[in-house]
Amino acid sequence: MILMGRNRHSYNERAIGFWSKVDIKGPNDCWFWKGKTNISGYGIFGLDGKNIGAHRMAYILSYGYIDDKLFVLHSCDSRLCCNPAHLRQGTHIDNVHDALDKDRYYHGHRNETQLGHE
Repeated sequence: MILMGRNRHSYNERAIGFWSKVDIKGPNDCWFWKGKTNISGYGIFGLDGKNIGAHRMAYILSYGYIDDKLFVLHSCDSRLCCNPAHLRQGTHIDNVHDALDKDRYYHGHRNETQLGHE
């Protein structure tokens, strides 16, 4: 499994290290990642020399296996949220539909403006 890799740290040590970087609040609140982020604003967690999305790590620790072909989607739309209650697995198409439904999918002239094009 992803958490046992080549590193000798136990599953519990990895879990403690991960959750120590999450601002855990109430069960319905967003639990914001306090660690490093990538250029897109998602939390990242170092695991065996690779970076994994903090929200993916939260999902794995809470629910177990994630199919490599699936995404972990946020119901709250907060890229830094690691609350397992706000996370679900979905396909690329699910992710696109979610973005379209919430008017977060950048396309056409709107996208050009957001990217600094005129």
